[in-house]
Amino acid sequence: VFPLKKPKGAAVGGIFVLMIGFFLIAYVYSLLVLYFAPGALENASENMDKLLHIPSLPLEILLTALCPAICEEAMFRGVILHSFRNSLGKWTAIILSALLFGVMHMTPVRMFMPAVLGILIALIVLETGNMFYGSLLHFSYNAILTLLSRWAEGFTNGGEDLYLETLSGPSVGLCVMAMGIFIPFLLWLGLWLIRRSTAPRIPDLFPKGEIRKTLLRILLPTCGIIFLGIVVFFI
Repeated sequence: VFPLKKPKGAAVGGIFVLMIGFFLIAYVYSLLVLYFAPGALENASENMDKLLHIPSLPLEILLTALCPAICEEAMFRGVILHSFRNSLGKWTAIILSALLFGVMHMTPVRMFMPAVLGILIALIVLETGNMFYGSLLHFSYNAILTLLSRWAEGFTNGGEDLYLETLSGPSVGLCVMAMGIFIPFLLWLGLWLIRRSTAPRIPDLFPKGEIRKTLLRILLPTCGIIFLGIVVFFI
């Protein structure tokens, strides 16, 4: 239920590659929400600021990054994931535990990214049999968000309003395409680095005999992201 093992360098590197890919997902998602429903994201941010207004930065990182990386992972990728897996199977367990993790974040606009993170961490835990890597990804993501939030406090409301006014269909569509096309490959590369650290022999990045299938797994979602950017561009 709480598998912990000594981390390996390749897998830690894979976690940071995954973190880059996940931040690109968060960037694209936030940009789309800002464009189509700016009030929803603003209200969610204000509520979180009121809830977690902590003067000390180290204390804020402790409460918003380190504690969730331990406690939430023990609950959702420990107890819940393994309980569902024993009774319902791998993918049902991954999806249900991720959905519950998303719902725990309360506001609808904030549920999507935790759910995606939950799927990714659950895959890592089941792939490696080690909760350390998922906790590292969870901690790094929350800690960077906390630091970015502190940095963003220097902006005035007028500056935020001006930024929102500059958003347009073409600018958002181009950003979605420019940032989003890297996401599928980064996720594949990160997961490959993790598999490399746990497999008895180093696996091929593009396995022989499955090169076409592997390329499709990367190119199909990439084409989907490009299509989304094109649609937004012309709205």
